[in-house]
Amino acid sequence: QYLKKSVLAHSLGSKPREMMLLRSVCLILLVLFATAAVDEDPCLSHDYAEENYGTCCAQGGYKKDGHGPVCKIVGPKVKRKREL
Repeated sequence: QYLKKSVLAHSLGSKPREMMLLRSVCLILLVLFATAAVDEDPCLSHDYAEENYGTCCAQGGYKKDGHGPVCKIVGPKVKRKREL
């Protein structure tokens, strides 16, 4: 097992330029996928979900994929505004 780790470390260490390129490509893909997810469902945007809480989060909307974490953040804000 130690041999496998040292071979992997050596192969990665000997090609820093390739690793930087791979890291850059991964970051770009991550940003693209994150942007695409927001484009597909506007409720994944905090601002949109806050303005459209009724359709994004209320009445079980928080159960939809990705809505839960957003609704958990914007829910208290919306409820505070209603109290004022």
